[in-house]
Amino acid sequence: MSRPLLAIGLGIVAAGIAGLTGVLASDWLPSHTSVPDAWWLKRLRFDLPLSAALATAIVTWRWRGLTPRQQA
Repeated sequence: MSRPLLAIGLGIVAAGIAGLTGVLASDWLPSHTSVPDAWWLKRLRFDLPLSAALATAIVTWRWRGLTPRQQA
């Protein structure tokens, strides 16, 4: 599998998981803990998926570049 396709695919998966986590955390934390309804909780819905996608894509790109390919 090519490096760009693998990096983009895993980045999308990571963004989806982090997006769901961000939505759940921003809704759940203020009502179930002593954490006040702060401005940064609303940003979790955007910041968490973005950072997860970038980190996953960068790590995958670098890892795939270091992995030796088998000749067919």
